[in-house]
Amino acid sequence: MSTIRFRYASLTATVVLVFVLSLLPGLAPADSSTPAGAMASLQKTIEQIIDILKDPQYNSPEKREIRRESLRKLVYQQFNFFLMARGAVGPRWREFTPQQQQRFSDLFKMVLEDTYLAKIEGYQGEKVMFNKEILESPTITRVESLVHAKGQEYKMFYRMTPSKEGKWEVFDIIIEGVSLINNYRSQFQSILSKEGPAGLLAKMEAKFGASGTSGSSRAASTGSMDLSLDKKSGPTTGKETPATP
Repeated sequence: MSTIRFRYASLTATVVLVFVLSLLPGLAPADSSTPAGAMASLQKTIEQIIDILKDPQYNSPEKREIRRESLRKLVYQQFNFFLMARGAVGPRWREFTPQQQQRFSDLFKMVLEDTYLAKIEGYQGEKVMFNKEILESPTITRVESLVHAKGQEYKMFYRMTPSKEGKWEVFDIIIEGVSLINNYRSQFQSILSKEGPAGLLAKMEAKFGASGTSGSSRAASTGSMDLSLDKKSGPTTGKETPATP
């Protein structure tokens, strides 16, 4: 039977460290010559996230989910999950009906939410530096950063595009040369080839849709972050990728 292996959890967890750490003293600020640029947009979100993480009113266990919801809203406004879902499927996206596309996007968002929101509250002193933003095309900008953790260095790039309203949104993340979107695409293709969009959606519904709850809510209640539909482990970048508790 076909299986999906959501193997990128340890890598994508690192992305949260950029949000949490990049505005701390000593780290590189956004290029002041492009105040409305992609890097500046990321840093604005970071400021809001840090304010929430530092707010003592959320310290009690009963306020944990309220804080998660506040963080969730900020992440949602910075990431375009529909574009990420479309990219993860690739050319076969046109085989999905509009309703299937929307449902897949919602479920894919839950997959990523499992990774981001369960990790954002517990980084372990990793250092992050934004380097530069590079215009790849008139509508795509790449924001480059370095993450320093446990004596190792990781290259992390955000690919961003402006929305119709002109707001910069993340649609892919590249860690040590590995694209988040391409990684998922390679996993989805075998299922799509054998079972089509309905089969892929059925597997994702079984994992994320049945309870009607988000992955982060399950992670909070179980203390775990198992994103896989089987027990196999996935590839790494050759380094021990930093992960927060």
